[in-house]
Amino acid sequence: MKKAQVEQMQKHNPKKPNSARRTVAKVKIKHTKKNVFCHVPGNKHNLSKHSVVMLQGGRCQDLIGVRYKPIFGLFNLAPVDRNSRFTKFGLSAKKKKQELKEKL
Repeated sequence: MKKAQVEQMQKHNPKKPNSARRTVAKVKIKHTKKNVFCHVPGNKHNLSKHSVVMLQGGRCQDLIGVRYKPIFGLFNLAPVDRNSRFTKFGLSAKKKKQELKEKL
């Protein structure tokens, strides 16, 4: 896992035969000062220039040169609203239950 800062948000076209535009962030890894691309999965996110994210390995097969994905729920990247699989996206089940109780 690597800490990085977003330098630019972009949309990339995937390789054939896929056609949907993918959201990609150009980030600078803090430790090595290296610029890489990371794929931001899903429809909604709150990333913008100068946001700090934690990267994990995991390439996007239909995007050339994209080898990282950000971890949701850490630093400036907000967790995703989901009803299942909380821990994959940065929310533990206990934390989610507490938030639901507070709303009621």
